[in-house]
This record gives sequence, structure tokens and C-alpha cells, in this order.
Amino acid sequence: MEFLQWLKDWGAAASSVAALCTVGGLILRQIKKLIKQHAAPLDALKKSLDSNNAATRAALKYSIVRAHEDYTKAGKIGRLTLECVLDMHKQYQELGGNGFVEDLVADLRALPPDMGK
Repeated sequence: MEFLQWLKDWGAAASSVAALCTVGGLILRQIKKLIKQHAAPLDALKKSLDSNNAATRAALKYSIVRAHEDYTKAGKIGRLTLECVLDMHKQYQELGGNGFVEDLVADLRALPPDMGK
């Protein structure tokens, strides 16, 4: 009788383990489904943000290049204007800009200050 009881207990334990594995598998499948559903909108959002950052970086680069052209031609630069250019340069770098404008910013820093208006 002892063996039969052991066999019943073992069968009950095996059934419980099988049921838990089945439930765990169903839960895991639902989690994967939810991740997949939310991954697509997050990927689209990341792509949009990356595109926006690239456009902002390009606009900052253009503004720094234009400032360099205008103020080196004038031979001087106002203090506030230089501060704006330096801020644009900082933002350009933080958005992943390369060293393209480093020399331009250095040229602007070297210009004498505009003592006029």
C-alpha cells in the first residue's frame, strides 16, 4: 500500500508541476505579445526623435556657419552674439555633432568685440 500511496503522491506532484509549467508558458506568451505590441510604437517614436535631433543639429550647424561667415567678414562680434554662438555650439555637440564647427567657433572667439550697439 505504501508504494501505491507514493505513486499517487508523485502523480499529483507531477500533475501540479505540469499545470504550473502550462500556466507559466501562457503568461510568458502574453508578456512576449505585450512587448511586441509596445515595441513598434516605441521604435517609431525613437525614429522620429532621432530624425528631429538630426534636423536640429543641421540647423545649429548652419547657424554657426552663417555666423562665422557674417562676423568674420565684419571683423568683429558682439559679446551677446558670441554667447549665442557658443550656446549653439554646446547644443550641437550634445546632439551628437562632430568637430566640423570647432575651427569656426575658435575663429569667432578670436574676433575682437564689437563695441558698438
